[in-house]
Amino acid sequence: MDICLRPYQQQLIDDVGYEYSVGRRRVCAVAPCGAGKTIMTAWMARGTALSGRRAIFMVHRQELIEQTSATFTAMGIRHGLIAAGAAKEYDLPVQIASVQTLIHRLSQVQAPDLLICDECHHIVANTYRKIVDQFSSSYVLGVTATPERIGGQGLGEIFQSLVLGPSAADLIAAGNLTPYDYYAPPTKFDPAAAHVRFGEYVKNDLLSQMDDADVIGDIVTNYKNLADGKRAICYCINRAHSEHVAASFRAAGIPALHIDGETHKAV
Repeated sequence: MDICLRPYQQQLIDDVGYEYSVGRRRVCAVAPCGAGKTIMTAWMARGTALSGRRAIFMVHRQELIEQTSATFTAMGIRHGLIAAGAAKEYDLPVQIASVQTLIHRLSQVQAPDLLICDECHHIVANTYRKIVDQFSSSYVLGVTATPERIGGQGLGEIFQSLVLGPSAADLIAAGNLTPYDYYAPPTKFDPAAAHVRFGEYVKNDLLSQMDDADVIGDIVTNYKNLADGKRAICYCINRAHSEHVAASFRAAGIPALHIDGETHKAV
């Protein structure tokens, strides 16, 4: 696949390169969902390899390894995988790594010239920090749409510079992202009754309110009022909640399917 970068993508890559050129070796690049962060980082990984150097792209979930590998392959970037069950091709200059696997194979992997961290708001976690410390001579590039930790703290203890890409509003105005409408129908949810831990609602507190027949019924009603007949995704709290929501849609005559991490890809 022959990739032609969009102007804002090339600008972000150039801005990161400038930060490196003036001595800031750990850079966080921010761009919204849909901006093509994987394309941009793959482009940089390919450039690193073409110049005779090495790059590692770190992700934190198995699904992201598969998606990233597919993008790299489509761009003609030969790469190895540092992941459970994958063949060890560590001689290749570009590697896509599961953080959970890489942390146990640090002694087997040659230090990269460029260490790319996907979803880098996780980088302050101990596992990530151990990897960054191990590869202390590497240039580090973190990419994220949300440059803060769950508790709201920044990432300045790791990164030396922040490079801002376009906003979602900018990309919508330019026709690069689809515009959207959002609605906030009334609900029985009482935020005061849900405790917050590490910046997130406690799951059981959410379940006690949201996995409720009346609340789920409101979801179905609002779908019929706002998006009847259109494709929709409901993000639920856990599998049981998802199955209850799907069953309520089906009971209302609306085809619905529960999907989780074990659902066959063909679905």
